[in-house]
Amino acid sequence: MRQPSNRFSGIYQLILAASLLSFTAALGGYAATGAFMRYSGDDYCYSAVLNEHGFWGTQAYAYLYETAYGGNRF
Repeated sequence: MRQPSNRFSGIYQLILAASLLSFTAALGGYAATGAFMRYSGDDYCYSAVLNEHGFWGTQAYAYLYETAYGGNRF
């Protein structure tokens, strides 16, 4: 196998470093979004129950039945 010249080796390392940096930045963005997903995820659950039962029905449903999501933010 032939070794790349020094000129292309530097460009290759620069492209590799830029790719690694962009990949790490994207993963960091996903991690930051995921850290706060529970708060918006619960809102979607409440919205689905609200859509299914209406406002007053949702009040009764939240009081009478246990849900997998909760409003406690401790």
